[in-house]
Amino acid sequence: MKLLPAILTTHKYKDRQESILKTWLSYTNWLYLFYTDKSTGINQLECTDNDSYYSGAIKLLSCLNYLKDSEFHNSTWILFCDDDTVPNIKLINSILPSLDTNIVYGKAINCFTDMPDLVYPSGGAGFLVNIKKIKTSKVDFNILYKTFYSDVAFGLWMTQNNIKLINDDRFNMDCPELISKEALTYHYVKDHQTREKITKIFQE
Repeated sequence: MKLLPAILTTHKYKDRQESILKTWLSYTNWLYLFYTDKSTGINQLECTDNDSYYSGAIKLLSCLNYLKDSEFHNSTWILFCDDDTVPNIKLINSILPSLDTNIVYGKAINCFTDMPDLVYPSGGAGFLVNIKKIKTSKVDFNILYKTFYSDVAFGLWMTQNNIKLINDDRFNMDCPELISKEALTYHYVKDHQTREKITKIFQE
């Protein structure tokens, strides 16, 4: 099993990208992808020239479309997350062999008021999907007429492709003061010092 982190970001947060490279991403096999607006380095997929908050959906769909046509092996799992998410790489790698490749794993939410029945994984908490499901899927850019949120767009993509979501509360939508090594992710980690601290706890 291989893990490919796909990190939603923008050129405006190059400091976060550099911090990620020095912290949790250094514990991966250096297979990673920043999907962004304006490319500022290697392993960056330039999806749009829109660098606003409202560019999340187009970035996400462009990333799915890129992965759909990629040559990554079917054993590859994609970890979608934000640039202020800190994943527990050690724990995630340990659970990958036990996961069902037909299912998406993440923190299930339904906060989109325009579609109150739509359940989707929180983008900030991060979620796991096997590359096989992406390669055999349809990526419909008409979703952009329905939302500009990346995680809502992913939920609509899942619905269109009949993909099931399993809720796992170890994917966290925020970052508490007490850090648990049993967590799979924490969100809203804005500064390098906190990102470094959490990464060290996860690797103990």
